[in-house]
Amino acid sequence: VLIDCLTLWLSNQMLAERDIEAECRGLADVLSRPRGPWFVVSNEVGQGIVPDNALARRFRDAAGRLNQ
Repeated sequence: VLIDCLTLWLSNQMLAERDIEAECRGLADVLSRPRGPWFVVSNEVGQGIVPDNALARRFRDAAGRLNQ
């Protein structure tokens, strides 16, 4: 299974105003029980400047937790 891209998945969840923590836990649960190989692609965020708006900061923080 190829998931490309985890950060795009996250932004879609955020824009749909879903419970991000619950959605991420659900994804982690599915990924913890593989039936074959998983390849997960994600963008690196948080290595640059601090975003100037609240949504971008929430995204940066959520993406960092999700990538962990």
